[in-house]
Amino acid sequence: MINETNPEATISANFFGNNIVHIYFQVSDKPGEEDYNVLYISDLLTGESKKYEPIDYSLGSNYRNIYWGGTINAITNGEETVPALTKPLDPRNNLFYATGTYIGKAGETAEADLVFDVANQGKLVYIWGYIPYGGFYIPYEIEPEPGDEFQFSGLSIVDGLETPYKGETIEFTEQSLQRKLVQIPDGEYVITLRAEDIVGYIAYKSVNVTVDLV
Repeated sequence: MINETNPEATISANFFGNNIVHIYFQVSDKPGEEDYNVLYISDLLTGESKKYEPIDYSLGSNYRNIYWGGTINAITNGEETVPALTKPLDPRNNLFYATGTYIGKAGETAEADLVFDVANQGKLVYIWGYIPYGGFYIPYEIEPEPGDEFQFSGLSIVDGLETPYKGETIEFTEQSLQRKLVQIPDGEYVITLRAEDIVGYIAYKSVNVTVDLV
C-alpha cells in the first residue's frame, strides 16, 4: 500500500542473461481483470530513474528493487494539466513520446507524435505528423500555434490485444508543452516488470498496489 506513512511500493526481480534488450516498468488499473488500461510505461534502460544503478547484463544475474511512488505521466501547457501515456522512444536517450491526433484551429487533423526530452525538464522538442502514402506513412514536422490542440491516445489491453482509445485533449499555448509526473488517484493498481530479450521472449512479474493518499 502507498499512503502517508509508506510513500512507495516496491517490486523486486532477478534478471538473468546478457541478451535482455528491454525491461519495462508498467502501471495499469483493474487488478485481477483480463481487460485493463495501461497508465504508465518506462524502460529501465533509460536514464529517467535515479533510484537504482544501471543494470549490467553481462553479469548474468542482477537483482533489483524497483520503487513506485504512485505517480503517472501528464502533460501541462502551464494553464492545465492532463494525464497522458508516454512511452520510451529509445533506451539510449531520454526521449519519450505520446501518440494521438493533432488538431489545427481550422479543424484540420493529423495523426502525430509528441516527443519530450526528460533530460531537459520534460519539454516538448518535436511534433511529428504522418501522411499515409502507398501503405506507408511519411513523417513531417509540425510547428504548433497557440489555439491548436492535441488529443492523446490511451492504451487498453482487450482480449490480450493492444487497443488504443481517445484520451484527454490539451491546447497549445505560448508556453511549450511539458511532460511531468502527477499523483495517481486513490485506488487499486497493478505494477508490472516486463523483460524482453533479443529473440522476443517475454517474462512478467506483477504486484497489486493500493494507493490511499487522500
